[in-house]
Amino acid sequence: LLVGESPPANGTFFYNADSKLYVPTFAPFTRAALVSENSAEFLDTFRGLGCFLDDLCHFPVNSIAKPARRAARNRSVPGLALRLQKIRPGVVVCAMRAVEPAVRCALAAAGMHERVFHSLPFPAQGHQREYVEGLAQIVSRLDGFPSV
Repeated sequence: LLVGESPPANGTFFYNADSKLYVPTFAPFTRAALVSENSAEFLDTFRGLGCFLDDLCHFPVNSIAKPARRAARNRSVPGLALRLQKIRPGVVVCAMRAVEPAVRCALAAAGMHERVFHSLPFPAQGHQREYVEGLAQIVSRLDGFPSV
């Protein structure tokens, strides 16, 4: 499970293959030869591998002031905890370090604090390479996935 902060305020969306998270997430799977370089196939393969993205907040928060943004994250923890209980992912990757505390709280509330957990920076503002390299290492260590 890849956990983002929220859908972007600009209307792009990961599952439309047009968000800032899409290409940096696609790249490690291509490198691991799990998908071809044809990005049209990526989302189907991503789902087929049991991977998916869920956002902490189900409404855009990236354009609101920091205190309101933090409050929205905190209010979204119980909802994420419920979704985690239903999904029961084996591995959780936080795709933005700023939401790591909220995601960890949701995991604890769901009784899943023992899950394998990784936190990566959001792939923007110079953090693209760190995100791609970090996700590539995570993908290479997953059971049933080939080595990178």
